[in-house]
Amino acid sequence: MTLPCLKGMQSNARTDIFKAKIVHWFENTPLNKSILFFLVFCILSLLWGNHSIRNIRGSFKFIEGFLLLFIVLDTFPTAKSIKPLLGALLLGGIVTSLNGIAQFYFTQSPRIDSTFKDPTTLSAYLALILPLGFLFFKNKIKTRNKYIHLILFLIILSAFYLCYSRNTLFFLILSSVTVCLFFSKKTPFSIKITTFSLALLIFSMLSFKFSSPKGALLERGYLWKIAMNMVYDAPLLGHGIDSYTKIHKFYFPSKPQDMPYGSGSYLYLAYPHNSYLKLWIEIGLIGLLFYLYIYYCFFRYAFKIINKSQGETRFKLCLYLISIATLLTSTFFDTFLEGTQTRITLWLIIGLMMVELRDAEQTIQSEKVLKVVPETNASPVPVDVLQT
Repeated sequence: MTLPCLKGMQSNARTDIFKAKIVHWFENTPLNKSILFFLVFCILSLLWGNHSIRNIRGSFKFIEGFLLLFIVLDTFPTAKSIKPLLGALLLGGIVTSLNGIAQFYFTQSPRIDSTFKDPTTLSAYLALILPLGFLFFKNKIKTRNKYIHLILFLIILSAFYLCYSRNTLFFLILSSVTVCLFFSKKTPFSIKITTFSLALLIFSMLSFKFSSPKGALLERGYLWKIAMNMVYDAPLLGHGIDSYTKIHKFYFPSKPQDMPYGSGSYLYLAYPHNSYLKLWIEIGLIGLLFYLYIYYCFFRYAFKIINKSQGETRFKLCLYLISIATLLTSTFFDTFLEGTQTRITLWLIIGLMMVELRDAEQTIQSEKVLKVVPETNASPVPVDVLQT
C-alpha cells in the first residue's frame, strides 16, 4: 500500500508543479487579460469564418507572438540576464546589414533588401533594432566598447539608409522626437535622442530626392478603397482570420491590366498596405479593438514605469519604446505586422522590454519600502541612564 501511495503523491506533486509553472507563466503581466480576450475572440471567429483551415493557421500567427512574449518573461528573470539575447538580436541586425551593404556594392542595386522579400520590410526590421544599437551612449560602459557599439550602430544605420524607405524613416524620426518630448526631464537623454533624430532627418531628406512619393500615395489610396469595400461587407466580425487571400479576387478588377496608375504588374491582388486595415477586413472592428487593446495595456504599463524611472534604466526603456512605436506606426502604410521577420522581432523586443519594465518596477517598489521604513542610526540608551 505504501508504494502506490508514494507514486500517487509524486504524481500529484508533478501536477502541482506543472500547474504552478503554468500559473507563473500567465500572471504578473498587465497584458494577460487583453491577450486572453483577443484569443477568445479568435476562437469564436472560427464559427463565422468560411475558410476553417486558413482561419486556424492565421490564429497561430498571433499565438506564436504571445508565446514568445511569455517564454522571454519566464526565461529571463532580470534585466541583466537578457544581455545574451539582446546581443544575439543586435548580431542578427549586423549580419543582415552587412549582407545588404555587400548587395549594394556588388550588384549595384538601387535599394537593398538583403535576405528580405523587399526593401521596405528590411527597413522595418532594421528600424526595430536600430534604436537598441544606440545603447553605446550609455555612461557606464568602457571606452573601447563605446567605439565597438558606435561602429555596429553605423553599420545598421547605413543599411537602413540604403533601403530608401520614406515611410519607416519618417515614423522612426517621429517616434524618437515624441518619446523625447514625453519623457525627457532636461537631461542628457533628450539631447542624445534629439541629435539622433536630427541625423535621421538629414538622411531622410537625402533619400527623398530619388523618387516622388505621389505615385506611391495614389497606389495606396486605390488599395485602401478596395479594402474598404471588403470592410463594408463584414464591418463588425470580419471575413475570418487570414482570409484576405481567399476573398480579394472578388474585389479587384478581373484583369491586372485594368489596374490604374500602371500598377497591374505588382499591385494586383496585393495587400492593402495597412496592417490595421487588413486586420479590420479579417477580424472586423470588434476583433481589431481587442487587438489594439493589447497594445493599449502595454503602453499604459510602459508609460507608468518610465515616468517613475531615472537614469540609465529610463534611457534604455525609452529606446525600446522608440523601436516598438516605430513599427506600430509605420505599419499604417505597410504590412509589417504580416511579415514573419518583423512580427516575431516585434514581439521579441516587447518581451525584452517587459523584462526591463518588471525589473524597473521591482526597483521602484524596493525604493518605496526604504522610504517608508527610515534608517535609524541612534545608539541604545544605557540602562543606568534610564533608571535615573
